[in-house]
Amino acid sequence: GAHTGSSGINAEYGEERLEYKFPAKASIGPGQMMKVFSGNAGATHNPPLNLVFKKLDSWANTTDLEIQLRNGEGEVVSTYKAKAESSTEYLEEADPRACSVM
Repeated sequence: GAHTGSSGINAEYGEERLEYKFPAKASIGPGQMMKVFSGNAGATHNPPLNLVFKKLDSWANTTDLEIQLRNGEGEVVSTYKAKAESSTEYLEEADPRACSVM
């Protein structure tokens, strides 16, 4: 499987930028999906498939959200952008290389 090492995600909204580093031992195989929940989602942290991003209150607290997936070298390898009329109604602009890790 793909070892996540020092990889992770960046979440940018408004003037805020938060970084989440995947647990060192988290490993996923081809076709597997890793879900990263916001801190207030009530999800259980259960690596490698369910992770909780405690610093992030909500994925939908802004009308302009960008999520970047970083590889083990810290390079951005995929980007997801969402814009909304309101914080609960997103219009997705997915990167064609969008990663199923989200």
